[in-house]
Amino acid sequence: MKSKYVALALIVLVFIATAYNFVQKTSNEDAVLPDTSMTLTLAAPRADDTYYADSYSDIVEFQIGYAQKIIEAGNDSVQILADRETIDMYGDRLPNGVFVENPMLDIWMRDFTLINPSSPVQFRYTDASMSAAEAAATQAEFNSYLSQTNISYQSTDLLIDGGNIVDDYSGRAITTTRFLEDNNLSMELGKSELRELLGVDEVAILEPDDEALAHSDGMVAWIDNGVLAVNDYSTTDPEFHEVVMNELRAAFSDVRFVMIPVEFDDEGSGADPAIGSACGININLVYTPTTLYVPTFGRSHEAEALQQIREN
Repeated sequence: MKSKYVALALIVLVFIATAYNFVQKTSNEDAVLPDTSMTLTLAAPRADDTYYADSYSDIVEFQIGYAQKIIEAGNDSVQILADRETIDMYGDRLPNGVFVENPMLDIWMRDFTLINPSSPVQFRYTDASMSAAEAAATQAEFNSYLSQTNISYQSTDLLIDGGNIVDDYSGRAITTTRFLEDNNLSMELGKSELRELLGVDEVAILEPDDEALAHSDGMVAWIDNGVLAVNDYSTTDPEFHEVVMNELRAAFSDVRFVMIPVEFDDEGSGADPAIGSACGININLVYTPTTLYVPTFGRSHEAEALQQIREN
């Protein structure tokens, strides 16, 4: 399974709350949320999960802090899927209704759930970071939960991790060449498949900046309509930077690109040294119609990174 730093548990599943009756009780029970509000859904590690045992408390503490930020902002609602032991330990620190007793087999919700909350699509979860059997079981566990909701979605047998789709919900989508490799597709056919499945007009398929997970959501992020934030690779790998930018410029006809400072940690972490830490990649954020939820790590480049994101 994946081994990423706890701080990037910012990766969540996002649903439009007004479109789907997904949460029985909103976390902001006394608040009036805007019509554009969304529900951010996090999965806490199971209390008996040996893989996350060493980081269990840290992950739950992070998710509680994250939920509190969402509630304080007052623009979106939040729920945390967890087992009874976790709910009993931490439930009193969040409003009634935030915790839902329905734990997942893994915590990386964006990867094994649905693409695009406004027009949901479910790809087949890849086994890039776990066995094929584990990937299938992880997605099946989510689908069991999904069956309890009234969410309608289309599905495909094409393989992808959800974190490898960056969609602006307005006709543009981005992934990496891992999607082509996993599905034995040419560049042309891969773009055609994504245009049809996602209902988009423009698709960029980037060379990944890491060979392990090869996710585009650690490379680019839509931060406003027609504004794409891109990791500034120019200082560390100018040749790769040009490869990325050439594909983005060729793919998108009316997009402004904003370079965001980034600091990479490629030494690996946790149980799988092959998977580098995501600490230092502020662009790996969550976006809703009104709010950007940006991870921070206390690195020297972050003041400039956050300023660029705010200004754009």
